[in-house]
Amino acid sequence: MATAASSSSGSARSLVSTLSLLFLVFSLAVYPASWVFAHYYVGNKTACFSDVCNHIKANKNGSIKRNLAIFYSFLAFTALLALAARYFRVIGRFAAIRPLRKSTVNLGEIIWFTLAMFTVVFAVPATNWAAFYSIKEPQAAKGKWPWIHVIFEVLAWLSGDAASVILGLAFLPATKYSAVNDALGLPYSSTARVHGWLGFGALWVVLSHVTTGLLDEQWDSPGFLTLLFVPVQDEEGNSPWGDENYLFVFGNWAVISLIVVVLTSLKVVRRNAYNVFYLAHFLVILVVLFAYFHSSMSIFFAIPGLALWIVDGLIRFTSRFKANAVVGYTKEECGYRTITVSAVRAVACKPGQFVRIAVPAVNVVEFHPLSVVQASNDTISLLFSASKDFPKQWTAKMAAYFDSKPLTPTDGTKSPRVHIQGPFGLPSRLAVEHNDYHSIVLYVGGTGVAPALSILQHILADRQTSSADDGKFVTADSKSGTFTAAAVDSRSVGLNLYLFWSAPAPGLERLTALQSILAGITGSDVRLTLHLYDTSRPGYDAASSAVEVEVASSLVRDDGLAIHSTRARPHLLALLNRHVVDKVLAAKDVGGVDAKVGVFICGPQRFTEDALVSIAQFEETEKVSVVAEIESYAL
Repeated sequence: MATAASSSSGSARSLVSTLSLLFLVFSLAVYPASWVFAHYYVGNKTACFSDVCNHIKANKNGSIKRNLAIFYSFLAFTALLALAARYFRVIGRFAAIRPLRKSTVNLGEIIWFTLAMFTVVFAVPATNWAAFYSIKEPQAAKGKWPWIHVIFEVLAWLSGDAASVILGLAFLPATKYSAVNDALGLPYSSTARVHGWLGFGALWVVLSHVTTGLLDEQWDSPGFLTLLFVPVQDEEGNSPWGDENYLFVFGNWAVISLIVVVLTSLKVVRRNAYNVFYLAHFLVILVVLFAYFHSSMSIFFAIPGLALWIVDGLIRFTSRFKANAVVGYTKEECGYRTITVSAVRAVACKPGQFVRIAVPAVNVVEFHPLSVVQASNDTISLLFSASKDFPKQWTAKMAAYFDSKPLTPTDGTKSPRVHIQGPFGLPSRLAVEHNDYHSIVLYVGGTGVAPALSILQHILADRQTSSADDGKFVTADSKSGTFTAAAVDSRSVGLNLYLFWSAPAPGLERLTALQSILAGITGSDVRLTLHLYDTSRPGYDAASSAVEVEVASSLVRDDGLAIHSTRARPHLLALLNRHVVDKVLAAKDVGGVDAKVGVFICGPQRFTEDALVSIAQFEETEKVSVVAEIESYAL
C-alpha cells in the first residue's frame, strides 16, 4: 500500500512538473512571437488595421518599430534584474530593503516602477520627437500652422505612443497563473502592487494624451468637443469607416472605460464592494478594444500581456467545471473554520502559497483567496474566519453553509463541492532557505497563522533526524505563557523556530492544524517555541512592551506537553529582545560570524506596521540583520 501511494504521489508530481514546464515554455515563447508578429504587420504594406492602412501612413511605421524595440528591451532588462536579484544575494538583499519603516514596499519595486515610468515618459518620446517634429515642422515653416499647433500635435502623438507602451506593461503583472513570474522569482505581492501603480500611471498618461489631443484639435475643428461623441463626417454627411473618422469617439470610450477600471480599483472599493471591483475589471476588454479602434498601434504592445492574460483566464475559467469534494470541515473552538478539500494539484502546494476558492452554493461567481495551512498528496486544508457582525460577507455565508451542511448527506443530496484555483504565489523563502538561518520568527495575527503553520510544518519535516528517539519535549515556565515544544535534538540545536500568534479568540491552542503538526513532531535539530495571545478582551489587541502576560488557559497533554495561551499581544521588539537576541549574540561569540535571523509577518495593516517598526528598532539597537518576509493582507 505504501509503495502504491508513493508511486501515485510520484506520478502526480511528475505530471504537475511536466505541465508547469510546458506552461513556462509557452509563456516565454509568447514574447519573441509577439515581437515577430508585430514587426511583420507593421512592415507589411498591404496590411490594414482598424484606423488606417500601412501604405497610407507608412511614415509612422518607423516610430512603431522604435517603440517596440524599447518595449521589449525593457522587458529583457527587467528579466535580467529579476534573475540577478534571485541568484545574487547581495542584489536580492538590496532589492528587499524597505525605505519606509511602516511600509511593505521595497526598493526593488520602487526602482522597477521608476525605470518603467522613465521609459514611458522620457525614453519613448525622446526617441520619436525628432521624427514626428520633422513631419509637421514644414506646416509651421510655410506659415500654415502656428508653432504652438505643431507642438501640441507632436505632443499628442508622443503621449499616445507612451500610453500604448504603459498599457502594454500594465497587462504583464496582471496574470495569476504566471510561469514567467515564478521563474523570475517575482512575489505575487510585488507584481500585484506594481500592476496597481501601472494602472494609475496609465490613467495619467492617457489623460495627458487626451488633453494635448484636444488642444491640438481646437485649431482644426471649432466644435472639437463634439468629436468625442460624434464621428467625423465628410462633405455628404457620411462617416465611412477608416481615415480616422472614429478616432476621437473610440478614444473617448477607451478613456471612460479606463477611468472606471482604475477608480474601482481603489482600496476603499476593493474592501467594501469587492464584486464591483472584480466585475469592473472586465471593462479592460473594452479598453483594449476601443484603444485598438482609436489607434491600431496600441495592440502591438498589449499582445504578450493580453495573450498570457487570456490563457490565465481560460485556465481559471475551466476550474468552474471541476468540482472538488469537501472531505473535512471543522468548526474550531476559537471560532475559525478549517476546510479540507480534495485537489489534484495539492501535491504542487508549497509553504506560504494560497489558492482561490469558490463555493457554488454560496455564490457562483466569486472566488476568494485563502492561504493553504496544510497540504498532502491529494488534499489541501484552508483556514478562514467568519464574523457574526457581518453576516452578508462571503466568509460568513460560507461558514453558515458548511455549519448546516453535513459532509455525507443522508437525504440523497450531494456532498458539498467547491472550485479551486491555484496554488498561486512563490513558496516562502524562509521555508525554502531555512538551513541558512539561526533563528526564524513567525509573527502572525488572526488567520495569518495559516501560511505560518504551513511554513512551520515544512521546516519541521525537512529537519527531522533519522531517529525519533533523538527528540524530546521541553516544557517552559508557565508564568511567561511560553510553550517550548520540542523536537530538540539532544546533540545540538540547529534552528531556533518561534511562532507568535495573536487573535481575538480563546482556545487558539486547540486549533486542529496546530495539534496535527505538534502530534507529528519527531526528532529534529529545531527548538520550537510557541506563544499564543488571546486579544479578544477590549484593549488587548494593542501591542504591549511587556512579555510577562496573564495566562488565560493551558492545555496539558497526556505526555506532559503543555501549551500556554496568554492574553494581550506583546510588541515584536519585546519578543525579539526576550527570546532571540541572546541566542544570536551567543552564536556570534562562539562562531565569530553573524547569525542570520528571519521574520515572517502576516496580519492586518496595523499589526504589520508595528512589526516592521520593531524590526527596524531591533536592527538599530542590537546591530543584528533581520530578513523580513511579509505576506500582506492589503493586496
